[in-house]
Amino acid sequence: VRVQFLIDAVLITWLVRGTGDLISPYITLYIILICVAGFYLGKSDVHIVAAMCALSFAALSLLSSQSLTYSFSGDVAPSRAVQITAFNIAAFLLVGLLAGRLAERRGLGAKLERAEADFADLNVLHERILSSINSGLITTDLQGKIRAFNRAAEDLSGIRAGDAIGKSVLTI
Repeated sequence: VRVQFLIDAVLITWLVRGTGDLISPYITLYIILICVAGFYLGKSDVHIVAAMCALSFAALSLLSSQSLTYSFSGDVAPSRAVQITAFNIAAFLLVGLLAGRLAERRGLGAKLERAEADFADLNVLHERILSSINSGLITTDLQGKIRAFNRAAEDLSGIRAGDAIGKSVLTI
């Protein structure tokens, strides 16, 4: 996937160079590439893609402004060329930071989903263990509310679990 993003950055640079250098309408494709990287890559990889796009555009701008290659953008004043280049590089890096945050949150969301699934599995195991114990067992939270009330506790107390769970142990 990383190689694909590298190839995409090179292709975008080639397209921008062929369609107007500094005034190309396809400069926006760099931003789209960085955003897509936020969905597929990790935070540090997204930052690398953003830096790679910024460096590619900076190199292209430098080559076309120094007349080292033929420029399709025509005569752009040096001050205007610096302004366009700086604005676009700043945009690439800012979008890279935001896409990196998106990638980070996506990763945290996946970890949270795994933790929730693990907790649900542990809760089922807990309930099965409680129901299989022959001794009366009641569990409470720190405030004294009943959270578990097994069948043996029902038989000993004469109180149904549904009536006890969620109430204070002192009341029951």
